[in-house]
Amino acid sequence: WTTDFLVVQRAMVAKDLRAARQTPILASFFKMAVPFLVIVPGLIAYILSHDPDSGFTLLQDGGVVNYDSALPLLVARYYPIGLVGLGITALLAGFMAGQAGNVSAFNTVWTYDIYQALFKKDASSEHLMWMGRAATIAGIFISVATAYWAKSFPSIMDYMQAIFSWVNAPLFATMLLGMFVRWITPNGAFWGLLAGMGSSVALFLAVKFDWIDKSLITLSSVASDMAANFWRAWWAWLICFVVTIAVSFVTARKPEEELVGLVKGLSKEAAVAHVPIFKTPEFYAVLSMLAVIALNVYFW
Repeated sequence: WTTDFLVVQRAMVAKDLRAARQTPILASFFKMAVPFLVIVPGLIAYILSHDPDSGFTLLQDGGVVNYDSALPLLVARYYPIGLVGLGITALLAGFMAGQAGNVSAFNTVWTYDIYQALFKKDASSEHLMWMGRAATIAGIFISVATAYWAKSFPSIMDYMQAIFSWVNAPLFATMLLGMFVRWITPNGAFWGLLAGMGSSVALFLAVKFDWIDKSLITLSSVASDMAANFWRAWWAWLICFVVTIAVSFVTARKPEEELVGLVKGLSKEAAVAHVPIFKTPEFYAVLSMLAVIALNVYFW
């Protein structure tokens, strides 16, 4: 999750190195709260929908229960009249903020990391500005199209976890190796990422069209679709990790001079002002890890 450009660009505007390092660590505490924000309203909606005296009914789409309607219906049911509009506005604001950030990340990555790097290295600033605007418009149309596709999933959470298993999981393997292993090659990273993403999408389609049983992925005959998403993410990460290393062994490496500032151990550590231990990134990183372990043990 922290290798997502949408999150990384937040750290880029930090006031100093310590603040930049703390950005994803502090965000991890809020990320841990997301399951509670998703699950608790769902439990309330589940109980109410099975209570005939509550008068609470989830919306249906073509005879199929629309579970994504739970939160807006709960807002309409429990918020006072004056706060209903505020609650709906908050939901829309959260959506718009995420949409704006993703579109910004999309046009930046396309314009500078792909278009300029591969197709037009001598592009002027005016040309890149035009390309960025075109990418923004294209990104919005693509997002609208995928929104219709997302309706085919049981819930928006299934859709999000499927996307994460295709993109974030193999990307994490690429970033992990790229940051800490100096002999990883560009070709290794490219083919590893391509293999990880491709295998994840292939496994998704194979299960969706009943070409294979999902028990082959989850190693369980009673696994849910959500479990299949998590297991598919694991296999995608592993395939990307292995292919990246294998291809790097047989392809040309970059000189270490070109890796300065990119790989851990080759970069001179910037001076960081001395602060009390409870203000250091390491302190909060340990707290975050302990919290993750405790939550997983408790809810196992």
